[in-house]
Amino acid sequence: MSPVIESVKNSTIQFVNALVSSGLKGTIGVVTFQDPVGVNVSFQQPAPGDNYERSPFYKPVLLDNTEKIEELKSFILKLEANRGADAPENIAGAIDFARNNVIGYTYGGAANVIGDGTEDPNHTEAWPVLSSDHQVFVVLTDISFHSESRNESNSSLLKPFVPRSISDILASLKRTHTIVNVVDPSWVDISAVPTGLSNEVEVDADFWAINTGGIGEDVIQNKYSLLDLEKVIVASNTGLLDITLDKILATTCLILSP
Repeated sequence: MSPVIESVKNSTIQFVNALVSSGLKGTIGVVTFQDPVGVNVSFQQPAPGDNYERSPFYKPVLLDNTEKIEELKSFILKLEANRGADAPENIAGAIDFARNNVIGYTYGGAANVIGDGTEDPNHTEAWPVLSSDHQVFVVLTDISFHSESRNESNSSLLKPFVPRSISDILASLKRTHTIVNVVDPSWVDISAVPTGLSNEVEVDADFWAINTGGIGEDVIQNKYSLLDLEKVIVASNTGLLDITLDKILATTCLILSP
């Protein structure tokens, strides 16, 4: 993400502004991810110990709360791309954290709820419970996500941040009617069908859009998806972000005219 982070941040700011000006009622927040998730340490602070990467987040705020929206935009502008080892990132863990405040399993096999004081990974903080009737996620990534065979012995994904199974996370999204849209590069076009095999390294991030009713497939009818990362990168100069936003709103939100 390093070569494009500034463009992505600027486009995200425009996205926030467009949501606010649309008159939609609701909240917006940001969860960042590398291999860790929920490590709420800003990039302007010293890195935490335990070889953990930073993954700061900004808790959801009302779209009509001007002061908090400005704070959110300031948070976005301070984000950085740093470190990184193997290519896939912990998108599955980030989605589970954002939807359920869960990072992986406890030793007993239960969902590991963050903030309850039981087996929380060091340096993590809780994400608030999402209680509204309708949740829409937009994943911005430049790469795939770790397959279920990845762990700290064969990748850079450390044990405390190994996410729950894909099937468990997906079931929670469907149960809560959460839609995930994915913005990723069209050239990251690998299989979006997890095999579960031990030699599988990565899965295309589009998996989450395909299986929750979101948009984001790299190729649709032999054309590039409207949510290619390349389009977000140039959005501030071309207006293509409006296309992306309109598509997300049209497929995931109900706008009522007065």
